[in-house]
Amino acid sequence: MIDLKGMKDWKEVSKTVWTESPAGSSLAKDLEPGTKEFFETVLKKRINETDWLYNIINFEKLRGKKVIEVGCGVGYDAYYFLKHGAIYKGCDLSPVNVKRAIMHLKYYGYEADIFEADAERLPFESSSFDFYYSFGVLHHVPNFEKCLNEARRVLKEGGEGIIVVYNKNSIFYRITFFMYNFILKGNFLRYSINEYLGFIEYTTASVRPYVKVYTKQELKNHFENARLKILNMYIGKLEPEDLPVQKIFRKFYEKIPKRIFDFLGERYRWYIAVHFRKEN
Repeated sequence: MIDLKGMKDWKEVSKTVWTESPAGSSLAKDLEPGTKEFFETVLKKRINETDWLYNIINFEKLRGKKVIEVGCGVGYDAYYFLKHGAIYKGCDLSPVNVKRAIMHLKYYGYEADIFEADAERLPFESSSFDFYYSFGVLHHVPNFEKCLNEARRVLKEGGEGIIVVYNKNSIFYRITFFMYNFILKGNFLRYSINEYLGFIEYTTASVRPYVKVYTKQELKNHFENARLKILNMYIGKLEPEDLPVQKIFRKFYEKIPKRIFDFLGERYRWYIAVHFRKEN
């Protein structure tokens, strides 16, 4: 397995990772991406991870609105935007995933407008969209603010968006990933933390992706610099698999009442969703 160290072009690395191991592969390991069975299997299982986010998005409110999704992958969220009547465009860095997404959505009768592009340079005129959306993508881009500047550029005045990235102050990152996997298991002897962050992602690809995690304050600074007004910030996803030493304690974790996960998750879940608006 080749890691990110020494790889000069992160975009080529990202193309390789998400082409060889598209998002959702861990939920349908024995199925072929591009097939209806793969798509439906992941879609059903993924709802447990994203139900909190879908409540925030309010797809019905976007009916008839022009939506751009940056990093659409193989089309999971595109399906919901199209199902609820949004005027949807999607883009992804991987040309193979563009083809997969179009194929997946055709199974449901949708002729989706999806193409290859990257978050730092979107091929649209300024003020083109009512809503900008990117889930689990921009923490793989080194120049986060450049992406936010593009989001501001393509949004209409008063247009809104939701961007979801990894939470540095989550239980998964602070305890499971950093303290247990990185420190206690001795991986700090082999990697720097920036190199090891690539292991956050489940992937069967031949390279590891660039990964970054953010605190709320860091995000506030970035959005302020990009002149985007934050309307709200939400914390989402805390599941038994986010806790450490799974081989020993998994059955115990699964018995923990959901209300405890919900209580801890108010601040320490794995995702931060930023709801924002473009203003003067």
